[in-house]
Amino acid sequence: MQTMKKAPAWVTALMLMCFLAGADASGAAGFPEKPIKVVTPFTPGSAPDVYTRALASEMSKAAGVPVVVENRPGGSSGIAA
Repeated sequence: MQTMKKAPAWVTALMLMCFLAGADASGAAGFPEKPIKVVTPFTPGSAPDVYTRALASEMSKAAGVPVVVENRPGGSSGIAA
């Protein structure tokens, strides 16, 4: 039975540099452009729905785009997943 050898530190560093080279912030400059949709698995008017709508209101102010709350009750909350 052979044991696995650990990758040398320079290989790990090279992979990290390649990954970080493309991780600049220019890709996220226009986010969010469309309205944000939040799906809640509870009926309208329930306590979690009221909390979600309050949170969506604050998110809308912070993001500068509309935040839409969509209720999808039923299926033991699995429909919204």
